[in-house]
Amino acid sequence: MFIGALLTSMITTYSRYYLHREKGYKRFFNTVLFFFFGYNLAILSGNFETLFIGWEIIGISSFLLIAFYRERYLPVKMRLKCSRFIELAM
Repeated sequence: MFIGALLTSMITTYSRYYLHREKGYKRFFNTVLFFFFGYNLAILSGNFETLFIGWEIIGISSFLLIAFYRERYLPVKMRLKCSRFIELAM
């Protein structure tokens, strides 16, 4: 949990300065916190069902973080490639 909290704090500290003029500033940080919640849920899970829910939250938030720049062409194209790769891997 400590490593996850450290990485999340480093990402949010960097992103606070990097994204300060973006339209989706609050949406980005809410999605990062959603990812961190899913990470903690998966780490602290006591059974398979809770682990699965945490894993799904991580997947959904990863998809949303990749698609953060919706209006730009290349990030959206890469998001679609990543989602296809994830579907094939499962």
